[in-house]
Amino acid sequence: MDDRGSADHPGHGRRIRVELLLLATVAMLALMAAPSLWGEVYTTEDLGFFHIPLRIFFARCLATGADPSWCPQLFCGFDLHGEGQIGLAHPWHRLLYRAFRFETAFNLEFLISYPATMLGMILLLRRRGLPIDASMLGGFMAAFGGFIVFHYMHVNVVAVLAHIPFALLAIDLIMRSESARSRSWPGAALAAITGSQLLLGYPQVVFFSMMIEGLYAASVWFEVRGRPRWLTALVVAKVLGLGLGAVQVLPSWGALAESERSAPTAEFLGMLSLPPTNTVQWLVPYLFESRVYAPAEDLVPGWSVEPASTLSDARVKEYGLYNGVAVPVLLVWVLMRRRHLAHSHLASWAVVVTSLGLMLAFGKYFPVFELSHRLPGFNVFRAPARFVLLVHLASSVLVAVAFADLTALRSRGDRLPWKRLWPLALPTIGSVAIVAAARSCSPEAWLADHQARAGAVFLSVGLVSIVSILVIASARRVSWAPTALAVLITLDLGGYAMTYLASGSRAKLDLLAAFHPVATRSMGERAVFGPGILTCDNMWMFSGRGLVEGYAGLTPVRRLDYAKSSSRRVASAAWSVGRPATPLPDPLPRARLVAEARVSDDPNRDLDTIDPALVALVDRPVALDAGEPSSSLPIIVRDQPGDLRVVVDSPGRRLLVISERNHHGWTARVDRQPAEIIRAYGDFMGIVVEEGQHMVHLRFQPKTLAVGKAISIASMALVIAWPLCLRWRRGPSPLARRTRAVILKGVHRRSASPVDSSSIDARQSSAS
Repeated sequence: MDDRGSADHPGHGRRIRVELLLLATVAMLALMAAPSLWGEVYTTEDLGFFHIPLRIFFARCLATGADPSWCPQLFCGFDLHGEGQIGLAHPWHRLLYRAFRFETAFNLEFLISYPATMLGMILLLRRRGLPIDASMLGGFMAAFGGFIVFHYMHVNVVAVLAHIPFALLAIDLIMRSESARSRSWPGAALAAITGSQLLLGYPQVVFFSMMIEGLYAASVWFEVRGRPRWLTALVVAKVLGLGLGAVQVLPSWGALAESERSAPTAEFLGMLSLPPTNTVQWLVPYLFESRVYAPAEDLVPGWSVEPASTLSDARVKEYGLYNGVAVPVLLVWVLMRRRHLAHSHLASWAVVVTSLGLMLAFGKYFPVFELSHRLPGFNVFRAPARFVLLVHLASSVLVAVAFADLTALRSRGDRLPWKRLWPLALPTIGSVAIVAAARSCSPEAWLADHQARAGAVFLSVGLVSIVSILVIASARRVSWAPTALAVLITLDLGGYAMTYLASGSRAKLDLLAAFHPVATRSMGERAVFGPGILTCDNMWMFSGRGLVEGYAGLTPVRRLDYAKSSSRRVASAAWSVGRPATPLPDPLPRARLVAEARVSDDPNRDLDTIDPALVALVDRPVALDAGEPSSSLPIIVRDQPGDLRVVVDSPGRRLLVISERNHHGWTARVDRQPAEIIRAYGDFMGIVVEEGQHMVHLRFQPKTLAVGKAISIASMALVIAWPLCLRWRRGPSPLARRTRAVILKGVHRRSASPVDSSSIDARQSSAS
């Protein structure tokens, strides 16, 4: 009897699970998008401090036709393209912020990465032969669990992460293809994916992606064996991808050389290492009040919560190891069934990546850090805790493989004996032991200051116990157990994610602008942060005026101390922002002429010994005409980002000082003739002008950007030509040849039919 429609048939249960997972996905996206329905945007931490104000600047530049590569509103001028996190060269960003209102564009950029991650993971797992319900469960975990939600304020981090499943899918297609021609299309796709990741401007996650891709390629090679005929296509794809991203990589490399991170120390690289105590999150996710353990000594400058006590603490996102209560239980299942898994190679890859990611995330707390922080790639990026990305991505694959095996047992009619299921009780035993030890600790113990309430702690034990029971029930062929397990996983991850998102901040942009007013006298005046104002809050850019300080990933090296009044004066700082704003005494004009220049190897020290209105501190000897200061100030006739034009009327050979940050990308012309830019006061620009009236034109045109753009264009042409050239060289594909043969055969029959009918008529007439 056909029982496909019966309620206890495996196919019926799979359809129910697919529908429930689809419903959970829609619900999660709807909840995440809810603030956009009433015109709000998420403003938590870096979203409000960095991404929103600089994306507003980007959108304004696109609307006015200005070049956003140079942002004059931070640090007295700032290489925004080299800093990278806005992704100025990414086509998706340019389309969004040119075509939509800012709130709509920003919310789309924020949200699109989550369904994209889920789709990529589903396609990858389906490619590896997992059933649709297990693939959707793995995709849900990858998109809405752990790292990707905890780092929602790092919108570009999440966007780079969303590319990883698609990259693994392309690698799988390349390595399992039989011919160079069939490898060309996924090779071109892998190049485009890598280039897109690099253009998003967060190289640390691109580095993580390359590690995951390399381990995946090794796993597939171990599975397919044979000669690595795919190696050439794989290398070419990654090289072309690097070429596509050159327009971002080269300027970022130049910005890194001029930033405070150009020579990171071991202490800096070990900052934000994952304390091993946080591994208890897997078994008791709600043990800590803020869900993570964050030692006070790990407090980063600018983070004011000590110790971590709320979900809004900035360290929570870095130390969040939890990726669902099912992970430890299903990990035990995979280890139990390692010899019987249908997807054992995929499970082995997931276990290796999880183990490696956890070991590297411990950072300075693990002996391997002494070696790893000296290796290329590892010696550039701080925050080893972010290696948790590897753990969470691989654990979502691990759960999908285990869930597929559980449902396959029932479809085959297998039922495991009770004596083989005892290891599934280990996570519950571990959870109970941790809670018992925590509740019995003395009030003076460190854990007493971090423990959550008893209800949350016991909820953790209950969740682990229920998952263990459901896995055992699934192994014993209880029909409703797999569906209940899938529902519990989605509710657990969804609740964990949404309570964290709810702890963040949201606001309307017009209210943010009203909350950050800056009164200034003219466009040339700048502002500094006043007492009690966060120095990492770029929201003060809403005034449209420039800030002497600011917040960025690649903060430029500053040779002056802007806490000193003399430094603020030469930076044209006229106001101290705050509530209310207060004026600063005697700010110097943004453009002025001086008749005396002194060489100084320490401008910060020597600035207090001179009158900066009359004397400039320079890095090399400059011959000037002695005389009184000019009675007329230079006039800035064009003041656009990266484009300054100044009219000067000099009484003699003078030094034009402009309080715009010096950078190797600036070029100068005086009356259309190239001129040399001299470093003035350590941080600013000076140009020598002769007697008379002159037009001085300054443009921000770094060579790294020009060279990177040329390489990216050439790489794009090669990516497009790669599969097309192979198609032209080898002729039509087998499918095209078969189609052509069928068409020609049909044409031949139609052309032969009149001849055949006439001969038949002739034979019939002769016979009659």
